[in-house]
Parts: sequence; structure tokens; C-alpha cells
Amino acid sequence: MSSQMKSPGPVNLIVENIPDELKCLSQWVNWYWFFDEELGKWTKPLLNPKIFKPGKPYKASHSKPSDWGTYEKALENFQKFPDQIAGIGFVFSPSDPYAGVDLDDCRDAATGEISPFAMSIIEKLKSYTEVSPSQRGVKIIVKGSLPEYVSEGGGKDERLKIEVYDRKRYFTITGQVLNV
Repeated sequence: MSSQMKSPGPVNLIVENIPDELKCLSQWVNWYWFFDEELGKWTKPLLNPKIFKPGKPYKASHSKPSDWGTYEKALENFQKFPDQIAGIGFVFSPSDPYAGVDLDDCRDAATGEISPFAMSIIEKLKSYTEVSPSQRGVKIIVKGSLPEYVSEGGGKDERLKIEVYDRKRYFTITGQVLNV
């Protein structure tokens, strides 16, 4: 990472907005900002909340349940180490009833205006919807699953900037609910 490149910093987490039904599951991770020189953008690698030690983060996998922890532990790490942990995240698993819809670059960060395409999806799904850490995207968590032929890799449409997953992926969580 360039020494002059400053990370976006920790998210503004609004814990009271995070659904209790997600909080009770042990599918939580921490994450941090990492500038990927090859991609030319900030990425959000996962950290194992159960064994996080300052200065020695232990990376986690969205495919390995032993790397996930409780909501309480992920939140505690985030609150104690905001200089090393940018946020918390929820991992989708085949053992839960949830799927996530990620809409990238659909929101004006300055005005909060949502693109008509994204708004139509948000209105159709009528589920928990929050603003992404970049403030330029929206994440929706619904009860549902993808067809078996799609679910292993998730569904991604680069052209429409939409991703849908029900396993082996995680969503950063901000609690910044989008009320529409």
C-alpha cells in the first residue's frame, strides 16, 4: 500500500438498526480496508473475530465456519480497535435462510439519490436494506435462496452491477438503513 494512501477509515456503524435475527447467529467477521494495487481500489478482507490480536490480524474465509464468530465478539473488536478494524460483516451460509443482494454504484454519496433501476429492486424486495461503506451502494438481506445451479458461485451481473449470494460470501454491515 502506498504510504501516502489513507484508508477510508472505520464505518459509521449504527448497531441498533441491525436485525436481531442476524445478531443471534455466529456468522460474523471483522474486516479492514486494503488497497489492492493490481485492482487499483480498496478491498475489504475478512478477519477472524475469535482470535484477533492487535497488530497480528488473522485473516478469515467466508467458506470456513470456524473463522466466524458471534456478533458480540465482532462488535467488541470493532469498538476496541478502530485503527485496525474498519467494520463488521455477516457471512451467508447454506445453513441459514438468508441471501444478499448487492447493488454497486447505484447511490449518489452526496445526495443519497438512488438510481431508478436499484430503487425498483429495493421496492420489490421490501426487506432489510442498508447503505454500503462506500456510501455509493446498497445491500439488501432477504429470506431466500438461489437455485442450486447458481448458489455455489452466486449470481453476478457486471453490466447491471448486481450480485446475489446465499453462501460463501459476506456483506459488510453498516446499520445505515435505507428507508424508502
